[in-house]
Amino acid sequence: MSSEEIPAQATPGRRSFLLAGAAAVGGAGLLLAGCGSTPNPSAGAVTAGGKLQEVINRKKLLVGTGTGNPPWHFQDDTGKLAGFDVEMGHMVANALFADPTAVEYVQEASDARIPNLLTNKVDVIFQFMTVNAPRAQQVEFTIPYYREGVALLVPASSKYKDYAAMKAAGNAVTISALQNADADIGSTAPAILPPVLVSVPPHLAVQSGKDAQVRLLNRDNLSGQGGPSHTGGELQLLNLPQGGEVLTQPAVWVNPADQSVWVFIANGSGISGFKLAVGPTGTPSLVSKWTNAAGGSSPVLANGILYYSGSGVLHALDPTTGNTLWSDTTNVGGIHWESPIVVQGHLYLTDEAAHLIAWIPVPENTSYSTLPPCRVLDTRGPSGGPSLAPNATRVFAVGGKCGVPADAVSVAANVTVVSPGAGGALQAGPAGIGLSVSLLPFNAGRTRANGALLLIAGSPAGSVQMTNLSAAPLDVVLDVSGYFK
Repeated sequence: MSSEEIPAQATPGRRSFLLAGAAAVGGAGLLLAGCGSTPNPSAGAVTAGGKLQEVINRKKLLVGTGTGNPPWHFQDDTGKLAGFDVEMGHMVANALFADPTAVEYVQEASDARIPNLLTNKVDVIFQFMTVNAPRAQQVEFTIPYYREGVALLVPASSKYKDYAAMKAAGNAVTISALQNADADIGSTAPAILPPVLVSVPPHLAVQSGKDAQVRLLNRDNLSGQGGPSHTGGELQLLNLPQGGEVLTQPAVWVNPADQSVWVFIANGSGISGFKLAVGPTGTPSLVSKWTNAAGGSSPVLANGILYYSGSGVLHALDPTTGNTLWSDTTNVGGIHWESPIVVQGHLYLTDEAAHLIAWIPVPENTSYSTLPPCRVLDTRGPSGGPSLAPNATRVFAVGGKCGVPADAVSVAANVTVVSPGAGGALQAGPAGIGLSVSLLPFNAGRTRANGALLLIAGSPAGSVQMTNLSAAPLDVVLDVSGYFK
């Protein structure tokens, strides 16, 4: 809910929708004023090349909204988006195209609202948002379409007896200034670093917040002034590399390879990795080592892998480089603050569709069994056809065929691409898992093969997922010669 200061006892919240900064204010007005009318691309407010003209030419409105704030936006019992904000999207689509269904909803966390607009992932946002000057420099706000009251609460013993007294005190009321700017750093908890004996001081913490900055703190003297009731005093203050406010919890990790201390901060604009450095005189500092533009919720470390979730995806990164090791885009629904956790080596995540998803590690105590060479699939015939479509993914059952048990973990395989129509690459791996490494690159017209150990312990179990990263249909042959179980 957006808010602004007014001379009254309560501060009204305002619910607005946002337009990307590239759209003219007049375009925003047209979107509202046009409700119930027939779309008219020749209207004077629709300028060539503008955002509104782009939407009309596309014949579909892209709306950003949330999923977990009923009655405004939520998923009903069938998993379908519903609520007042969702209905507003239908109304605008009907005004533009005379079709209330000509709208696509992009589910997003609150800290992804402005980034999604600025990167053209959405055209407009129907979602609560505090209106302030920094945000107004990036996006256009329409006239609010909902208000609600917000009361100010103070202790009974407070010296401020009413709103007028607090206003008269001005900057002395620190929390009021932070609230008006919506830039408080209490939006996330401090991340406690392990003791660093060579650092002066040795006891450190990291704090971020809505101001898109990162603070390195001395836990023994937070303000640097030796006592409470002070502000500031951080050891280091730096901008968050990916930008955007931070509402998530940072993660801390000690690299077992060299005992270096790392901090990871994710938000709707991406995720960054920082490494703690200590100078010759013991002065500590955070050094930004990498940034990944895929946004998400609070990260977690397990077995040397950095996990975090975004809407429709679980990411698994190398914590020292930020490179994607794998991702699951099949089993995860909408995300609104949900974050992965690890319990006894298993990774768990809930989503807005009321799912609880679990990922389990591949057992280390597996044994290998040899099989006579056998062809599991061939997309040129009935055992796997038709060909893989361009830039498409398909799942093929392997378990239960050619002597491979249904509960096998992996298979020893030979993968062949036959006379490709265009150059590209083939990705292959466990079903339900997005792989970032190509198994077999190829050129047009050239048959190529590669031996590989393919994991098949995905979802569904016993299956392999293949992706054709080329502009032409692709024929694939898979032969197996053994399995691990």
